[in-house]
Amino acid sequence: MRISSKNVVSHFNKPESFQGLPFVSVVIPVFNEEFVIERRIKNIYQCTYPKNKLEVLVVDSGSKDKTSSIIEEKFPTRVILIREEQRKGKASAINIAIEKCKGEIVIITDGPTLYDKDTILQLVESLRNSSVGGATALYNIPNATENQTTVSEYTYWSYKDKLRILESRTYSTSWLSGEACAFKKGILTKLDEDTLADDSNIALHLISKGFRVVVNEHCYFTERSPSEVHDYLRIKGRRALGGLIETLRFRFLLFRPEYGHFGLVIFPYRFFAQFISPIVSYIAMVLSIPATFEIGMYFGIYAQLFLGITLLTLGLIFKNKILAYIYLQLITLRAMFLLLTRRADVNWYQSRTTRF
Repeated sequence: MRISSKNVVSHFNKPESFQGLPFVSVVIPVFNEEFVIERRIKNIYQCTYPKNKLEVLVVDSGSKDKTSSIIEEKFPTRVILIREEQRKGKASAINIAIEKCKGEIVIITDGPTLYDKDTILQLVESLRNSSVGGATALYNIPNATENQTTVSEYTYWSYKDKLRILESRTYSTSWLSGEACAFKKGILTKLDEDTLADDSNIALHLISKGFRVVVNEHCYFTERSPSEVHDYLRIKGRRALGGLIETLRFRFLLFRPEYGHFGLVIFPYRFFAQFISPIVSYIAMVLSIPATFEIGMYFGIYAQLFLGITLLTLGLIFKNKILAYIYLQLITLRAMFLLLTRRADVNWYQSRTTRF
């Protein structure tokens, strides 16, 4: 999934290309990130974006650890620290930062995330296009082969990033990444604070205002995938639920020709993938069991044996893709149940296994 940076030709190497760059505000909402916050801030300032056109705002949303004290001690003049005593959700923390930041462009990121040196420059470059309101980067998973859970996440993102690139080239993707979510402040000044998917909320707001949201294929962010099954399912379940809520919130985009290919093709596909595909897949899996017995009774035991061996062989060949697909459908079905039962908490969950 990762493209080697050696194969990427960037025009940012020329000093004159730094002229005329906009002021950028990098916003990091955090909760109990004492183990990674120093590394995260240093990584941002190690990027090639001009330091005199960059500010970092950290919104500490009720941390109980040393997150704030580390920032005060290590970065007393380089970071704007905002304390939110009562946790009201990630969108609330982002909105507080947007009110205080000075940047023409806002980049939302997470505590455990790391950027390549040109990531901020490349995101800004995407936003130079007047038709583009938001931009994001591709995901690099350093522990992709750790176990079956991380392999499934890698497989999922390999597919999703290819899809996002295709959507972006066609017109616009509705999937930003919260780890590298850049947008023009002049277009969007506030998120819906009841959202569970701030990145999707931002993307769909921008699209609804007539702007494109694109994936920059030449920049990356790096973050470990959750490796424990319980941790993974909980995080993915929340993200799936957030995606469902945002799809319903912006359902007025569905089949609207004024939004071009996005309204007629891309958003309908998103609706199908989130609401129709999981149900159809579940029904197909349930019906496959009696269907196998029916085939055996009608064609005989040899046909049943041949079918079983064929399916087993295909399962072994495409094991990772099949498991990733099953994971995704089951997680989405659970998210649909949570949606129907109105079980949603805006406070984000901290993974135990995404730190380096």
